[in-house]
Amino acid sequence: MSGDRCPAGRTEQAQSSTPARIRNDRVLAIPVEARREHNLAGVEELSPRLRQEPEQFAIVAGALEGKDVRVVGWRDAVTALELVRDSAAPSGSNLSVASSFCRSNYPSDFVVAGFLHAVDANVMATLDAGRMFGSRVGVALMIVLVVLVGGLVAPLAQRGPASPEWPGVKGKGVTLLPNGWRIAPAGRSIAVGDFPMSMVLSADGRHAIVSNNGWSKPSLTMVDLAQQSVKARVPVDHAWLGLTWHPGGDRLYSSGAAENTVNEFRWSRER
Repeated sequence: MSGDRCPAGRTEQAQSSTPARIRNDRVLAIPVEARREHNLAGVEELSPRLRQEPEQFAIVAGALEGKDVRVVGWRDAVTALELVRDSAAPSGSNLSVASSFCRSNYPSDFVVAGFLHAVDANVMATLDAGRMFGSRVGVALMIVLVVLVGGLVAPLAQRGPASPEWPGVKGKGVTLLPNGWRIAPAGRSIAVGDFPMSMVLSADGRHAIVSNNGWSKPSLTMVDLAQQSVKARVPVDHAWLGLTWHPGGDRLYSSGAAENTVNEFRWSRER
């Protein structure tokens, strides 16, 4: 990752007190060529090369068999645009899911830890709604997404392997995540549904959108960060890791997992 901090590349929107809404607009099919060549994990990044063409965006190939992911253009010839290396947990072990680090259309650095199963999953946000996001469950096998903004929050040192600890708030303002990282401040837990896969912030920073795909109906959950409460749930047929905004901030794309589709959502405010 470059030594430069991620630029605030998102489009600034006028502040408004009216509630936000997301509406499922349409489903876009992935080309057959892409299905044959790639195990698609979904939308992860809007390539700068494609930003002037709203109907085109990039897709991240699945990284289930290795440590690499490929970002490929949609509606283009399927070619690799860049290579992203998988990361490792503080223990040094490789993670099973790779994600982007410091992309220009994100205001944050992303750290993703991938595991296998999830039960009773939640999303955590700090009181100032700007420093940390994470997820925790009652068991240690799940996907963890931590967003580090401007280096204000960092993983703290792990304890030795004396006895396993359950994830959760440990007191003194510290939370233990399922991947073994300790973060501070502890934050507050907001239930969003089982198996949260991915999470993105709205352009104005007021909402977090979380994709869920557990035992219940897959959905996108909209969290109001100021009130720290769930404002809306939108059911979808399938959800996965792919979740990203159009640079204009008015459209949200969510991958359809094995269905090889991408859901397009309109983001608007009630008048």
